[in-house]
Amino acid sequence: MKYLLFLPAFLLSIICNSQSFFNPLSIPPTLTGTNFNLTVAPSTHTFYGSTATPTYGINGSYLGPTLIMNKGDSVSIAVTNNLTQTTSIHWHGLHIPASTDGGPHSPIPAATTWNIGYKVLNNASTFWYHPHPHQNTATQVYMGLAGMIIVKDTVEAQLNLPRTYGVDDFPVVLQDRSFNANGTFNVEALADSMIVNGTANAYLDCPAQVVRMRLLNGSNVRSYNLGFSDNRSFYVIASDGGLLSQPFQVTRLKISGGERYEILVDLTASIGNSFYLTSFASAFGNIEPGGGGMANGNSPLNAVDFPIMQLNVVAATANPVTQIPSSLISVTPLQTVNANRTRNKTLEGNGMFTNMGNFTINNLPFDMMYINDTVLLNDTEVWQFTNNSNLAHPMHIHDISFYIVDRNGNAPPAHEAALKDVFYIMPNEIVRVIMKFEDFANDTIPYMYHCHNLMHEDNGMMAQFIVISDPLGSNDETSSNEEITVYPNPASGEVILKWKDALPGNAQVVVYNAVGQIVCTETMSSGTMNLNSLQWNNGIYFISFVQDKKVVWKKLIVNH
Repeated sequence: MKYLLFLPAFLLSIICNSQSFFNPLSIPPTLTGTNFNLTVAPSTHTFYGSTATPTYGINGSYLGPTLIMNKGDSVSIAVTNNLTQTTSIHWHGLHIPASTDGGPHSPIPAATTWNIGYKVLNNASTFWYHPHPHQNTATQVYMGLAGMIIVKDTVEAQLNLPRTYGVDDFPVVLQDRSFNANGTFNVEALADSMIVNGTANAYLDCPAQVVRMRLLNGSNVRSYNLGFSDNRSFYVIASDGGLLSQPFQVTRLKISGGERYEILVDLTASIGNSFYLTSFASAFGNIEPGGGGMANGNSPLNAVDFPIMQLNVVAATANPVTQIPSSLISVTPLQTVNANRTRNKTLEGNGMFTNMGNFTINNLPFDMMYINDTVLLNDTEVWQFTNNSNLAHPMHIHDISFYIVDRNGNAPPAHEAALKDVFYIMPNEIVRVIMKFEDFANDTIPYMYHCHNLMHEDNGMMAQFIVISDPLGSNDETSSNEEITVYPNPASGEVILKWKDALPGNAQVVVYNAVGQIVCTETMSSGTMNLNSLQWNNGIYFISFVQDKKVVWKKLIVNH
């Protein structure tokens, strides 16, 4: 087994003994309740020795506090941006309105405060927050802008699980970073040093009992193949969006960018032992971020097994959890027979992890002004992703959590059988996911879906969708209570669009098919417009009228 430990080049330290893990793991502070105040600001943070690294932090010098929320609570959040550049904050994995989701359409300019509120609807699980500004996500995350979110609920509270934060329930934020000789960050895709919760050379004293680790891959690009140096088994109990039906025993767990897993480790018989949380990256192929080959560059962490953090087993706490539960919750995936439609997403491009490439979704680079998909509220959809590119990608969908239906026609492994919001897809692989778009509709503010390789995302491997309420179906010319009438409906040829009163300036008319593809774009300059439906296939279409930032939707049925 290739097994190496690498520290920053500016320290000239490449050492392989237990004394190299001499910094106690930092446990981020918590914020609880229903009102959260977050301040994003420049700072400095000491990772190695006495060298101060310029960073960005949230209520601190690097990373942000862990936000603890309860399902069903209505929370208020104020985010103040004290940077000299625009940022945003995305609440990754939370099911919230598009106006509060924090994507690139919700910028927070310098010296301003973003005040939002939402109801916590997610089940108990581990989520996170990070910036999502247009074409600047990777750098801002690299500089330190990220934090964990823990959602609690009454179902999880009934289980005999470790849940004392920082005592037997540990946040573990995995990131790789590179440093220049003066201690500043060298922002690159695959770095040469590991930090955990902002701590380099970290060790953690764990009590001799069952402990819980909330694993978050907060790296910009790198994936990890996690296990322990003594090859002990551990148990996966939750993925991105919630608990599994029962603990799943493994010795290795692959985690790609943006993914979260909660694991239980039984240390009841290990008091006095020390071992390492390790990435067994020698198992990665050249097509995975952190593997070997030209696509991954020359980071010394690539394609080798390396320790991430030392674990020291100390005395148990009072009233410890000492058993792995046999079951957790009932998990009932959505069924494809109930899906309203299937959308096909093809990942294209050829390039590297180190210098991006021409990666796209359905051959379209991201365009802030282009809506790739229009989804109907309360619809259940299957999205089929086909990876025709040369590299693996972690794919993330905003707004909802989904179930993985299958991978190349095979059922997903047990640890992927619960709700997720990120999935890892290999070249030549086909992955189907199913989700229901509930609760929130917004005609103008979209949600994103994208590769969570942040370099790929910033370089255009992202698309967006809006969720709309099902527009009214049939209209006829006698309708008087609508601003727009569309007739005849159903249509078999010419379609007439009529504005109720005098049109106050030009309107943009866009026609979408049932899977959100644009089939027609016109400018309406008078109160009436004619369209020819003969050029469209039979089916359901949605027509949007945009005039002076106001949007009106109509549904049209075409039946030749």
